[in-house]
Amino acid sequence: TSRGVHLIAGGASEVVWRVRADRSGDARVTLSVRAGSDQDAVRRSLAVIERTPIDTVSAFGSTADRAVEGLQRPAGTRADRGGLKIEVTSSGVAGLEDGIAYLVGYPYGCAEQVSSRLLALLYVEHLGKVFGLLPDRQASIGAEIEAAVGRLLALRANWPQGTFAMWSGRESGSILATAWVLTVLHEADQRGHSVPAGVFAAGAQALTASLDSKRIREYADAVHFDTDRAMVLDVLGKIGKADAGYTAELWERRADLPAFAQMHLAGALIAQGDPLGRTRAGTLVEELAGKLRVSGESAWLSDPDADAWSGWWSNESRTNAMLLDRMLQIDASNPLAGRLARGLLRARVDGHWGSTQADAHALGALSRYFEVVEEVPPAFDFAVFVGERRVTQGRFKGRTLAIQSAAVGQEAFAVGALMPVQFKKVGLGTLYYAMRYAYAPATEVDSGRNAGFLLRRAVVDLNGRTDRKEFERGEHVLVVLTVLSGEARSWVAVADPLPAGMEAVDFELTTASQTVRRRIAALSRGRSGDDSANGDDSANGEDGLGAWQAGDGASFEEKTPREVRFFVDRMAAGLHTFSYVARAATRGRFASPGARVEAMYNPEIFGRSAASAVVVR
Repeated sequence: TSRGVHLIAGGASEVVWRVRADRSGDARVTLSVRAGSDQDAVRRSLAVIERTPIDTVSAFGSTADRAVEGLQRPAGTRADRGGLKIEVTSSGVAGLEDGIAYLVGYPYGCAEQVSSRLLALLYVEHLGKVFGLLPDRQASIGAEIEAAVGRLLALRANWPQGTFAMWSGRESGSILATAWVLTVLHEADQRGHSVPAGVFAAGAQALTASLDSKRIREYADAVHFDTDRAMVLDVLGKIGKADAGYTAELWERRADLPAFAQMHLAGALIAQGDPLGRTRAGTLVEELAGKLRVSGESAWLSDPDADAWSGWWSNESRTNAMLLDRMLQIDASNPLAGRLARGLLRARVDGHWGSTQADAHALGALSRYFEVVEEVPPAFDFAVFVGERRVTQGRFKGRTLAIQSAAVGQEAFAVGALMPVQFKKVGLGTLYYAMRYAYAPATEVDSGRNAGFLLRRAVVDLNGRTDRKEFERGEHVLVVLTVLSGEARSWVAVADPLPAGMEAVDFELTTASQTVRRRIAALSRGRSGDDSANGDDSANGEDGLGAWQAGDGASFEEKTPREVRFFVDRMAAGLHTFSYVARAATRGRFASPGARVEAMYNPEIFGRSAASAVVVR
């Protein structure tokens, strides 16, 4: 289509076309202009993203002969979105790709998460050499690892010397962050990647100083102090700085430690390299193994206190992974190791274990387990049926990470009907399978969800109105996210996806409008814009923005082109408010997905606000 426009010399004029995005993908747009003999053109590629939430449920398993799973399509779902994807393989290592992908693609970036992402890249590199895992990534994996190491080194704190900060820009370091960063950097160093030696020397000095018994007054009680010490001693052992004295002291109080801290202590005992340390580590493993709940071919350690220790990134899957890892270090032939590995595999949700920490520990333990147990090359035939229909068949012979897959469209599943999915196998070895079923709600309306957090979002214009859904281009608004937490939580993320026609405003930039700054500051205090000029803003910065711009108790804030994120290390029970300023930038009608809050290391605890639509005129 074409438009005509009159221009004066040196003038400019906006030309607008109305378009509608009917489906997701990359849209190519070409614009050309001609005036007499003068002409020009530009081509742009625009990403069209459908914001309809896609939910996925997964099932994983293995069989020596035959297994049957059931699948039921929920009511109120679209027939044109989603469907079933089935993957089968002859090695359990191949089934770890989802967990690796979860870590590599995790969107947030504190020290723990960057470290866990680096660990996943190291797994990709190692398993690529052994099994040929993810061959497309192998050419770039070295550069990705070096970049991740650089990001971690940039998080070194000014105080205490040798420590690492949890978030970029913090002056003071965290013992918890330092312990995990050094663990992963040591792993990278052992695998031949360059890490300055001074990092480990300075880190070891800082961690050793943290063991001093005088520091107990910084903790709620002795158990919390000893839990930190167990983790620190484990790391010191890994980097060749084992401290037998403190380890022996902690051994005497082992019964008071939570299960995951006992496994840290076991790691420190193994690192001592002497028979007594190994014997004591074996005792710790045996004591926890005696509490395993064995069911058929799998085993699981129930750890009811895991969530209470979420401030230490603890959850039940992580504890089980640590137990399996220590069990393999003590005796790889332990018959419970196989059952515990199968328990971990069955505990996955959507291919991973619910947090970056749980994934990092589970991937490490399981990759070591599969390298030990899959010594006999497989040789078997298989077939997969959905209902009466055979969707794939084939043969696996020899050690390989090859995956056979099949896809079944949503139209094959009737709402409410239970469809059997059957896996058959004949020959030597084990058939591992994964089922991923995706579906989308049939309506654009998403009223939100409360699963541990209640989250509400309000868009407030500069006159204080909260009921508007249409805005003029260039208009500024205050977006207010209110979170209600029924109990204290640790490591909480609040993320608000931006509608495509809106953009977040960064008032740290000098180009930000001073008038808008004053109006927003006044609005946040419940005053009119005219009154703000006489207000005392000194407590919150010269323009009064300090009280709200970083959020209510936010430890870190991040603005991206697609969403605004707030992170809270410790969130008390009660109401919390997080705010940011957005500007209506592009005309049109845009989906506004619900904001989300989640406990990052217990993501089953979350909340989502209602979705809506925004019109920019």
